[in-house]
Amino acid sequence: MTALAKLNGVASNPAGVAACYNIPSYDNVTGAFQADLRLYQISPPASSWATLIHQGVSVGLTFPNGTMAAQQSSKIIKRDDSMLSWPPIRHIVGRKIVERASSPQLLSNMTLAGQVGTGMMSYYKDPIKMKTALMPIIILSAKSQNGSVTNTTISSTEASFVTGVFSSSSSVSQAGFILPGTKLGIFPTGLIITGTWTVLFVLTIGWGTMHRIKFREAYRRRMRRGLNMGLRTM
Repeated sequence: MTALAKLNGVASNPAGVAACYNIPSYDNVTGAFQADLRLYQISPPASSWATLIHQGVSVGLTFPNGTMAAQQSSKIIKRDDSMLSWPPIRHIVGRKIVERASSPQLLSNMTLAGQVGTGMMSYYKDPIKMKTALMPIIILSAKSQNGSVTNTTISSTEASFVTGVFSSSSSVSQAGFILPGTKLGIFPTGLIITGTWTVLFVLTIGWGTMHRIKFREAYRRRMRRGLNMGLRTM
């Protein structure tokens, strides 16, 4: 809610809706990710959106840099006009101006799964570039009283990446995804000792085997010489 509060109740679209978009998980090796999209009503709708049939409102998503599908989603919740006093409405009590506390109303919540295209392979390990590449295009559509459809684009950058992989508090957002098991967490003292003993064992066995081979070859040469001398004597 802190990120939405910074908008001061000013939406970038006539529907008065703001999007909160976060990436809970992201694999910089395969480009697969999960996303969480929440739409909030932060201000009363303006212009023609104030008279639109609310039951006809739908959310459309376009992901230019790959594929994206909804795993779980909730329908647009019916708007409660009593909750649209955002930012807090100022009213006068005596000679003091008092602000009435309020909060944005959650309209829709969607869990998404996506895959970044292979053409964005060079962006996989760059968190700054990937934040831009993972942004979807959000389109809000609604049906008017005469049956015509009105569309508006919802900005996905106003309150995004406040939690999850690319948030400022996440170490992964700075270093990227780290594949488990590729680095040692402690100094490998046991590995060094075991490796040293293994090398000494292999050298000892190899040295003994080499001398046994030499002894066998020398024995065979002596036997051949002895046979040759016996044949000559006869």
